[in-house]
Amino acid sequence: MAAAVVTTAVTASAQTLTEAQARAAITPWYVLFNQPVQGDMRALQEQVLTADYESCWGYLPGECWGREASIKVVGGFAKSIPDMKFDIKEVLVSGDRVIVRGEVSGTPAGDLFGVPHTGKSFRIMAIDIQTIRDGKIARTYHLENWLSAAADSFAQSSESRAEALARISVEPYGRASSSSISQTIGGSMKFGTIGAGAVALAFGREALARGHEVVLSSRRGPDALGDKVAELGRGASAASVEEAASLDYVLLAVPWRNVESALKSLPAWNGRVLIDATNPFVETSPKLVLADLGGKGASEVVAALAPGARIVKAFNSIVTARFNEGPVKNGGRRVIFVSGDHPEPTAFIKQLIESFGFTAIDLGGLATGGRLQQAGGPLAGRDLVEFGHH
Repeated sequence: MAAAVVTTAVTASAQTLTEAQARAAITPWYVLFNQPVQGDMRALQEQVLTADYESCWGYLPGECWGREASIKVVGGFAKSIPDMKFDIKEVLVSGDRVIVRGEVSGTPAGDLFGVPHTGKSFRIMAIDIQTIRDGKIARTYHLENWLSAAADSFAQSSESRAEALARISVEPYGRASSSSISQTIGGSMKFGTIGAGAVALAFGREALARGHEVVLSSRRGPDALGDKVAELGRGASAASVEEAASLDYVLLAVPWRNVESALKSLPAWNGRVLIDATNPFVETSPKLVLADLGGKGASEVVAALAPGARIVKAFNSIVTARFNEGPVKNGGRRVIFVSGDHPEPTAFIKQLIESFGFTAIDLGGLATGGRLQQAGGPLAGRDLVEFGHH
């Protein structure tokens, strides 16, 4: 959001697979689940997965892992479910993507995700979306109803299935939901803010209204933010900038002249998400004056100041006053633009914006999309409304 403001993503042509090629690439992968105790797990996975392989079951931090973690995960099934079987029911191919609908079954012989078993068999549905590159699997998005399996096979004798579901809260592949993301509270997110001005408060109100938590911070320290915390109400708190920036999703909402100092000496980002809501104004009064960025986009500058952060440009292109008026205008929905170089957090922020009631439009990467939506770009500050899509 701006004081008075405001890609086409170009992707390399993907491989087009035949069904035979798709099955040849994916079948060895599912054999690993059907025969998890046979052979060298590392060598087998290296044969079927790319070196930069990524497995994801969601968009949030901690919900994706690489080949090394996959080796441990699949090997773990050998101990928990030695007779596990993945039965492929249907295969659909689109370009370099392979959608697999299957059925997973087995009889646990050991703890599953740390939950003691009862020896009962289970059967669940699974859906995978595999991306194939050079004959190997490069990425897997997967959905399996492990919670149902846990309730069926790990319920205590005195429990009903519903009681077991209530007791066992399981995330895929061995991480309890209470600890996978320390900032997740009862299914809601805890967002930090760097800055506690109009933009941060506007974002905070919307997030709190959807059941999330918001931790404000500013260079003045948490004690100076008591009135603003009280204004936001339940779910809001204040902390030091370092503490707020340590959360998995952090909103950067400070004047451009303060960006560098605000990001200095913060904890290593290590892949946490920085939502860049800034605009490169060096002056806002009596007139707006844009900074000379030396040919770079504003979010590219931010990225350089926050190495290791996954930057998502959002909430900067809509004037704060219009944002505060709400998403609906003349029967349509106001538009908020999003840009980012990392698909998962970008998609998550897009979903967050949609949950606020606005229409979110992904402009692609920071170099192109970010410049379109930042102050001085063609989409900056425009009160755009989408009609008829929803």
